[in-house]
Amino acid sequence: PDSLVEILLKSALDPVIDNTVARSPTAPAKALLELAVVDPACGSGHFLLAAARRIAERVARLKSSGTPTPDDYRHALRQVVGRCIYGVDLNPLAVELCKVALWMEAVDPGLPLTFLNAHIREGNALLGTTRAVMGNEVPDDAWAPLEGDDKKVATSLKKRNKSERVGQEVLPLGTPAAPEGVRDAVEALDAAPDTTAADVSDKERRWSELLASAPWKHAKLVHDAWCAAFVWPKEKAGPLTEVAPTTAVWRALRDGKAAPTKLLVETTERLARDYGLFHWELAFPTVFARGGFDVVLGNPPWERVKLQEQEFFASRDDAIAKALNAAERKKLIAELP
Repeated sequence: PDSLVEILLKSALDPVIDNTVARSPTAPAKALLELAVVDPACGSGHFLLAAARRIAERVARLKSSGTPTPDDYRHALRQVVGRCIYGVDLNPLAVELCKVALWMEAVDPGLPLTFLNAHIREGNALLGTTRAVMGNEVPDDAWAPLEGDDKKVATSLKKRNKSERVGQEVLPLGTPAAPEGVRDAVEALDAAPDTTAADVSDKERRWSELLASAPWKHAKLVHDAWCAAFVWPKEKAGPLTEVAPTTAVWRALRDGKAAPTKLLVETTERLARDYGLFHWELAFPTVFARGGFDVVLGNPPWERVKLQEQEFFASRDDAIAKALNAAERKKLIAELP
């Protein structure tokens, strides 16, 4: 609802806008265009659209030194959408809808649609890792058995991982979250103009080349492999067990000391797709190089912590869901195996 969006903008975005303007009295509009606002579950972009409008209104007023014209506002909105707005969603259709919504809102006559592929990304915002989280090892808890896993295989992998963690090598603290070449390439891409169709085509080409480059693919594989350890198939001993990314395997992959096996790469990439692994520092290296996002917008948590028995069993056990009263329902639950 618009009322909810308005409340969130007032509480989360407006103070940041005001503080940014106050801190930059000589160039407030430029400072606002350097803000980074993200919705980590952006859907079709309702919060991002509202945030872009709010920032653009202030930018247009500041640039016009008074009451902005509709053209002033449209130009400011296109700049804000292209520079300040970021989004992530697990649903690929939502990602495309969000980009379309932003494009439709930020149409500036005579100019092409803004390049958004690097800012609106597909992935699970809750499943991923960072350099600080990875450290120098794969934790032993990564090898805990999940549903369908063989406990003996899981125990074996956990013991192997534990022995490999002995005598850790030191990971230099200066190592960036994303390879320097990747960060520089993303920074250059963001800074490149997009005022002509040729400019936008050039950005699309450079973005595709970056995602296909060896530094990017290696960095992503290292991050993905560390996360894949937590969900690695452990149904039975065999080739998958042998190539599992325990600490020694993962370090060798990270440091480029040995070429990863085809099975390791294929399994890691499949798990990354299945779980939508998303690594924030790698996805938005320029944002995290300067400390992270200025504003995070999104829906408040609607889910209840307490289990709602009727709703839970509605799709699992019809008799329990349709019990005459709570006492009868609890009795049936207690009789479950």
